[in-house]
Amino acid sequence: MPTIFEYEAKNPQGKIIQGEMRAETAKQVENILWKNKFAVITISPKKKGVFRVRLFERITVRDRAVFARQTATMLSAGFPLLQAMSVIVLQTMNEKFKEIINSIIKDLEDGQAFSTALTKHPKLFSGVYINLVKSGESTGKLPKVMDEIATDIEKQASLNAKIRGAMYYPIFVTVALIGVAVLMMIKVIPQLKQIFEDAGVQLPWTTRAVLWVSWLLVNWWWALLIGVVLISVGVYFYIRTKSGRWNYDKLKMKLPLLKEVIKNIYMERFSRTFSLLTFAGVPILDTIKISSKVIGNVVYEKELEAVYKDVERGVAFSTPLMRRGKLFPPMVSQMIAVGEKTGKLETILESVAKYYQEEIDRQVKALASLIEPILIIIIGLGVGIMVFAVIVPIYQIAQLQM
Repeated sequence: MPTIFEYEAKNPQGKIIQGEMRAETAKQVENILWKNKFAVITISPKKKGVFRVRLFERITVRDRAVFARQTATMLSAGFPLLQAMSVIVLQTMNEKFKEIINSIIKDLEDGQAFSTALTKHPKLFSGVYINLVKSGESTGKLPKVMDEIATDIEKQASLNAKIRGAMYYPIFVTVALIGVAVLMMIKVIPQLKQIFEDAGVQLPWTTRAVLWVSWLLVNWWWALLIGVVLISVGVYFYIRTKSGRWNYDKLKMKLPLLKEVIKNIYMERFSRTFSLLTFAGVPILDTIKISSKVIGNVVYEKELEAVYKDVERGVAFSTPLMRRGKLFPPMVSQMIAVGEKTGKLETILESVAKYYQEEIDRQVKALASLIEPILIIIIGLGVGIMVFAVIVPIYQIAQLQM
């Protein structure tokens, strides 16, 4: 039965690395390390420790970027692909990813192409990734292609991190506000309710509304919780239907404050993907089809299917895009037209992607600055309503007792 061994060894560059490997014996681990020019220091069976929940172990964007970058570096240095994979798996700490790389190694040993081995893991390696690798294999540019893939993943991760970072503050404030409001409704307002009833004063509508909400949260919290869960599940499954996904994607492009950012994100993805695939020599029809899937919006996907049919009939790619100005800004279609005439389509689209990346960065910062005063106004209104609902009746009670 295979055992997990922990090892410490020096890599060909003289750097000491630590890792784990599943094998039948320690000798088998030693042979694999020596075969890949690692100087073995120690090998020992892994000690059984705290139980690890593999369910929550995931492969991060960083793992994927490092894998692509290491592959590109080793292939550029003259390592055969199989040997490169064998070295990379030794330095991979993520057990889930290590299993996938070992599966790729096995497929390579069986004589399968690298791109074919990657297709068996579609959740990890996208259609763009696989088509780029396939093109790199056929043109002999695999090291360069893997380097471009690594750069692309890193740029994508950086952009996503900026967007998430801008959303952390408003999400935190909103959650905190809801938490404080619920706590007041459950703990504070019920105590004031008895005072108001004993005094027999005429309560304003705001106070009656707050008391009703408080009563609802205290007595029917379970029904509200079930309702929220059912609505969330219903929305989730509706979005997974064809019509639901269409309506959801259309709604995203109409959201106040966010619609311009969202459209620019789509254009950045489209331009970046098209540039990469064109650079790798993927045929334009395949590039259009793959790019339509990468955008992540079925409205754009549908329009690009129509563009695909036009290009298939011999129409220049930029021409049908110009007729779709609401989805593809004139700058994009005009730049593509220039790229078609000059034969530098991938370079121009790379510039377009860079422009949109900078534009998204600027818009996200502006949006974060705009959200702050909006949240302050919302918090102020919430506090004002609560204060008015509590203070006015207390003031009326004080007047009666004078």
